[in-house]
Amino acid sequence: KKIYPTQGSIQDHEISITLARVKGEKESRMIVELLASATRFLVDAIIPQPVSCDSKFGNKIPWRKSLSDALEYAKLDFRPVMVIIWMDGCPSCSELIPQVANSNEIAKMISEEFSAVALNEHRDDVKRFSVDGGYTPRIYFLSPTGKVDTRFYNKWDPEPEFKFYYPSVKGIVRSMKDVVEAYPDRCMASRPCKIHHPKNDHPLLRK
Repeated sequence: KKIYPTQGSIQDHEISITLARVKGEKESRMIVELLASATRFLVDAIIPQPVSCDSKFGNKIPWRKSLSDALEYAKLDFRPVMVIIWMDGCPSCSELIPQVANSNEIAKMISEEFSAVALNEHRDDVKRFSVDGGYTPRIYFLSPTGKVDTRFYNKWDPEPEFKFYYPSVKGIVRSMKDVVEAYPDRCMASRPCKIHHPKNDHPLLRK
């Protein structure tokens, strides 16, 4: 409630001015907040927002947050890396992604044997993964040091022009088993293997 100063009341007059200033500041903040909300709404409507890995691939599989994170995690205990390249609006991706997300076998193997990351085709760091073209989806297996190992591709239901494309989980699991055999657990002088690594001592291994 606004307080009107009476004649000769300087204190009341000062209170009225203060209240008016506070009211003005509140109204200004409200206007700024409304404008900010409207701007965010327009930006979201015009610019397609990236879809997070978790929203498309579920939370059953322990995906790493980025390629650099996946590579760093792999080096900790010398495990291979699995990279899935996908793209919004890709029909084949829409078919394969739910299969991968719901596969208990893939989830178990990644948790125990791999460092895995799913990358959108439009990311800058995906350019290095164009071994035989830029189609989607495609899956690469990397050595623990981050080098693409071209020995591992879809050999069971292959598409000659798209070697690293897997139409089903079955082929992915077979390749994963081959990769595990090629990169067995082993201790190194400067880095213990998965069995002997003091996992609770490193922040990346607690994620």
